[in-house]
Amino acid sequence: AAEIDRWVIDKAFSTLAKYRNGNEATFYIKIAGTNLSDPEFPDWVGSRLKKYKLDGEAVVFEISERTATHNLNTTVDFISRMRSMNCRTAVEHFGVSDQAVQFMARVPADIFKIDGSLIGGMSDEQEIQARVKSLAGSAREQEALCIAERVDDARTLALLWQYGFDAIQGYFVQEPAKELGYEFESEIV
Repeated sequence: AAEIDRWVIDKAFSTLAKYRNGNEATFYIKIAGTNLSDPEFPDWVGSRLKKYKLDGEAVVFEISERTATHNLNTTVDFISRMRSMNCRTAVEHFGVSDQAVQFMARVPADIFKIDGSLIGGMSDEQEIQARVKSLAGSAREQEALCIAERVDDARTLALLWQYGFDAIQGYFVQEPAKELGYEFESEIV
């Protein structure tokens, strides 16, 4: 997994460097737990940023909640090292565990991506709505962004807007595409 991550990151950075020439874009890149504990990985990321003349703020590294929970100290150290290069970190698939809010207080991630299983089931479930609203509030208290995964309908979008989410992802906005460059401005009314 570590070698695959490095290959993906190198290809992503190469693509991002070409695309960002006059465009704004941020790439979210998932990484495996093995890279969290590799002390050479952050230096390697720094060398790739220099190679492609990228500012770290164009990159967000995603760590799953499960991986981060099982490697808490390593995750906190990784986040610190990424911040030193202006890279951000996100904890994805977040909020399913009962200790999510306590975990959030211990992990200084820049972004928390609320798990799609919660988002997808919230439109008619008040208990899930309350949980999602609480997670969004906790993220704001941490001064972290909160993103909803798997938003597929307008009712869910309206609830997320009320709860103060910073962004959404899902088929309601745009299905995956082979090419970069979707223009969201045309969708804003």
